[in-house]
Amino acid sequence: MEPKTGRFTEGLPTIRLSEQFRWPWLAEDRCPCGSGHTYGSCCLGYNGRPHVKVTSVVPPGELTDFAHPKCFLQATRNCSQRISREHYVSAAVLDQFEQPSVSGMPWQKPGEAAIYGRESLTARVLCERHNNALSPLDAHGATTVRHLKSGFAHATKRSLSARPSVSLASGPAFEAWGYKVAAGFFEANIARFDGLRAAGTLTDKHGNLAEALSGILLSPPAGIYVRAHEGDGMGNSISFAPIMSEDAGIPAGISMYFCAFEFAFVFEIGSSNPAGLLDLGFAYRPFRLTISGRAHGSNRAQTSHLFLSWPGTPASATGVRVTLS
Repeated sequence: MEPKTGRFTEGLPTIRLSEQFRWPWLAEDRCPCGSGHTYGSCCLGYNGRPHVKVTSVVPPGELTDFAHPKCFLQATRNCSQRISREHYVSAAVLDQFEQPSVSGMPWQKPGEAAIYGRESLTARVLCERHNNALSPLDAHGATTVRHLKSGFAHATKRSLSARPSVSLASGPAFEAWGYKVAAGFFEANIARFDGLRAAGTLTDKHGNLAEALSGILLSPPAGIYVRAHEGDGMGNSISFAPIMSEDAGIPAGISMYFCAFEFAFVFEIGSSNPAGLLDLGFAYRPFRLTISGRAHGSNRAQTSHLFLSWPGTPASATGVRVTLS
């Protein structure tokens, strides 16, 4: 089904926030999304809530009625004739980690992490038309990671100010970016699960994934789940693990670990058991991610908040907090 706009504006139910909650920005403040504009002229929505605008991810012009056999969005029949060389993870994201540590590759032992150059993590899995159309997701993914890394640094470095660091990103665009990463890993046949290659052809089995990468927000319980994660090098490492459907053995999503958080991007809602993620302490489509910490030798607490905007109202009044020791 062809989406109307490709801008993630539909499909999310209205959820309430406490009437006492106040967003921490005034219209004349610099917009926390990082655009450089004022909040009032950028991300302040008509309902008084933040709304980060997302460029359409639908390829422009008329449908091509062509399905490139190597493009993981071939089911849309809107491909170009030429295939592109695509990063599994956006280059703009990998560039933010001085020594990006990557795990979950089929040639690695369980639990092993290694440093790879970004050009090592590429494959021909998208046609040029779809690769260009999805570039806004790479930009939003990079922006969200940049906000988290900046917040992590703020919470762990000495500062003369006790004011929290506050930033804003698009929840739907970040979620769709995670799906794009998952599609690249599975279609390139490099993801591993229980020591075996977790290969899967997403184009035929996951029409909902094609919808999610065409600007449609998937209905619950599909979506992003987040919880606190502790580990070495949290501020400068990134790792991945596939999520597989237990009974059907098909791709269901991907987990990522970086900046003290674990993110589970779930697009297959069958036996992947999203409800079990809630039992494990994950929050579904949270509207705020908080990092609290202290610089070495300091007694002053430093806090950063990343707010995720969702269409209408936030997906939940749930936030996820990480307290760094």
